[in-house]
Amino acid sequence: MSKKDPAMGPDPGGHERFVGRTGELATFGTLAAAVRGGQPWLVVVEGEAGIGKTWLIRRALSDLRGFAVWWARCDPLERDWPYGVVEQWLRGIEPDSLASFAALSGRLAPHTSPVQAGGELLELLATAQGRGPVALVLDDAQWADEVSLRVIGFIVRRLWRDQVMVVLAARTPPLIEAVDTSSEHPADPHEASWRCLVTGAQHTRALRLKGLDSRGVAQLLAASAGRKAPVGAAERLLEHTGGHPLHLHAIIAAATPEQLAGEEEHLPVPDSLADAVRTALAQLKEPSRMLVEALAVLDTCVPLARAARLARIDDPAGALGQALESGLVHWNPDDPTTPVGIRHSLQREAVYQAMDPCRRRTMHNAAAALVDTDTAWVHRVAAADGTDARLAAELESEAGRQLEAEQSDRAATLLLWAADLSTSRTEYERRLLLAAMRLHSLPYHSGTRRFTLQEAVERCAPSPLRSCVLGRAATAHGDFAPGERHYLDAIATARATGDRRTESRARIWLASLYSWQAERPSASLALVGDVLDHRLLDPPARAEARFTLIFATGLHHGPRTALAMSKDILALPDDPARVTREDHTALAVRAMLRLAVGERAAAQRDAEMVLAPTRVETGLATLTARSTLALCHYQAGRWQQSAEVAGHALAQADLEGLLSGLPEAHAWAAMAAAGQGRPVAARSHLDSCRYWSERISPAMYAALPAVAGAVLAQAHADHPRMMDHLDSLTRLPDTGWHRLNRQFELPLYLEALTATGRLAEAEHTLDELRALSGSAPALGLIADWGTGRLAQAHGRLDTAIAVYRRALTRPVTIDEQPFYRARIESDLGHLVLEEGDLQTAAPLLCNAHLHFTALGAAPYAHRVTAALAACGLRPAPGLTRPSGAPPDAVSDSPMSDAHGFYVIGLDLLSAWALSVDHAHLSGVDAAPPPSS
Repeated sequence: MSKKDPAMGPDPGGHERFVGRTGELATFGTLAAAVRGGQPWLVVVEGEAGIGKTWLIRRALSDLRGFAVWWARCDPLERDWPYGVVEQWLRGIEPDSLASFAALSGRLAPHTSPVQAGGELLELLATAQGRGPVALVLDDAQWADEVSLRVIGFIVRRLWRDQVMVVLAARTPPLIEAVDTSSEHPADPHEASWRCLVTGAQHTRALRLKGLDSRGVAQLLAASAGRKAPVGAAERLLEHTGGHPLHLHAIIAAATPEQLAGEEEHLPVPDSLADAVRTALAQLKEPSRMLVEALAVLDTCVPLARAARLARIDDPAGALGQALESGLVHWNPDDPTTPVGIRHSLQREAVYQAMDPCRRRTMHNAAAALVDTDTAWVHRVAAADGTDARLAAELESEAGRQLEAEQSDRAATLLLWAADLSTSRTEYERRLLLAAMRLHSLPYHSGTRRFTLQEAVERCAPSPLRSCVLGRAATAHGDFAPGERHYLDAIATARATGDRRTESRARIWLASLYSWQAERPSASLALVGDVLDHRLLDPPARAEARFTLIFATGLHHGPRTALAMSKDILALPDDPARVTREDHTALAVRAMLRLAVGERAAAQRDAEMVLAPTRVETGLATLTARSTLALCHYQAGRWQQSAEVAGHALAQADLEGLLSGLPEAHAWAAMAAAGQGRPVAARSHLDSCRYWSERISPAMYAALPAVAGAVLAQAHADHPRMMDHLDSLTRLPDTGWHRLNRQFELPLYLEALTATGRLAEAEHTLDELRALSGSAPALGLIADWGTGRLAQAHGRLDTAIAVYRRALTRPVTIDEQPFYRARIESDLGHLVLEEGDLQTAAPLLCNAHLHFTALGAAPYAHRVTAALAACGLRPAPGLTRPSGAPPDAVSDSPMSDAHGFYVIGLDLLSAWALSVDHAHLSGVDAAPPPSS
């Protein structure tokens, strides 16, 4: 799979000079042995710059036989390039190995979902482990792009029995000590980015590097000088540098043997590396010094010819020789282009600072013509002398083009550069605020960058744009009241100054806040209703406006009204395959509304198209589609798939910081686990659902924990507890999830009311369910089931039996919920069994058991088993649970696979039961059982 093994990049100086660190190397060896045995590890190597983190990792991994090493190194100038780290890992993989992966096979676009990229990377790692263990290395992790960090977090939380070692090298402060899970808002802006890595891994080890001891210093001195170190030199160097390897290398390269040996000799470096680098530069001949300076300006590893062109030297090879001897430069002679670069970023910084400012600007100006267009902007900005109105305008224009290419982080970077080059405070603040707004427009990108910009935004003069950004920042942290105040101020001041663009954006964001709080959907409609006519919005803003308008309509007027309105506002073709990627947010809204009115199959098609691999996006549209699809699978009886999709939704909400998706995803996961007979998992998800519902928006989500709790009690046949959960629904306002999904709540409420004797209320609930079934035919079967349950509760057993029989003659529809057909078969079977009619009860109970088993509804299948025993039948071993599955596993085998698995005690039923085909088990009219 790998093009080279190990894929470790250029060696920073060779292992022959590696000294000390015996304890750390032994730790690597121990952890590698555990990884070979299927125990994944996350190793964090931390320490100050130049302490030897990279050298330790390279040396440690070179000693690990059989490991494939995927290496990535971060650069501070590339933090705004999404998936930069992941793409570096993939460069060492043969293209044929990536062909089957939709996201990884091409360039990872900014809109690619971290969930999809992380899932495919996990599959790729699983394939790679077929050849041996894998080490994923990330050097200078403090500069990693945030999307890659989210992908890495996704991966480390899902490594269980994998032969994978994830190695991160990062500068101090210590990453693991910095994590405080009790803190809602981390004090350090980088902390949030690391939280998912350090706390998510199963096994984590931190290696905190300090300076070398006297023995290590002596070994380094001997290795560098090629002879035994002078007496006392190691102690002098240790005292002078604290054993810091980078400082040691710089001093040893610059000092003479006499200086190292003589007690009275002054070492060529005072207390700083910068002085050592200046000394080394001063000893270079002019061509070599100019080459080193050119490399410092280019700030990356480049072909020697390009660096020589910038330095304007005629003999590049000759200049390179002395530069290499200085210890400042490394090169890769095996590459035909002879790539060279400054050995360490601190050395580069020291060289750069030592240069004459005029020479720096001149070289940056020349470098702009030698690099690609994107990199050229860095050099043009560095070459600017003070403010530059023309360059600032060009940067702002380029930011607009980057937005068209969906490179929002890059656009924000360009705007920030433009702000620094602005000739007036007004222009500076406007561009700064535009950059902050771009970062806030994509809540799943650049959380750290938004955090660091917050103080600068607050220092800006009051303006509509400032208020708008502060409102978004407040709501992103869940501070809804301050957010509302900022939005209202932005709207008022923008209207007064004629800034219609900012007013429109503030209205959309405030409407979105009101919608997700579900407290004022009418206010939300008033805010966003005419924004779409302003023609002042960019495509993302228009998409959010349409989403908010339709969503608020559903909360205020109900899903059917919203769906009807969406036909004009969304203007989508009925076939989701014809919907363009720009309209995926609208398609996600339609999927949600279609499910809410009972059009499950159509909703599923819409949601699946939003999530199609060739069109996948991040953000609210994808999360909404995943939530809708999870509930589609649940209603269709595909509970295992529902649990899986809910898990993907949880991962996305976590990765992208979209907290609004957590209540629903936890609710669906809880219901699927409850139906499958996994109560511990169900309760855990229920607790999380309740926590996030209360934290984010009780008015919007309060129905979710009530419904999920009722489903868990239903699985245990605990109807009083079920009623306790559902009674809270009567106290909710007629908005929020409660309004959008009433058709999902009613069957649960009806069951609990009839089982607890509250029959008058059950009558009203049944009337409401029947009314909904008029426009949602799939609810007709559930209404029949509710009618039978109510008749049974009144003691009218003949009526109940007749209703149930009539219900089973209903043809199966595409939107039917098979769980309720199985409930009818079970309830009817129990009724006729109580009347002593075993021959009629047996096939009904067999069918119910087969249905429940195929659904993975273990608690319900187990309850039918007792009734089957009364008929002289029992399921064959392995019917309820797939062979080899754990006790809490879910049966997801096709119904037809269960044929003939009953041990029949009644000869009369034997031929009938064994001939039941797939159509019968799917609820289609079956031939009647043989009569006695």
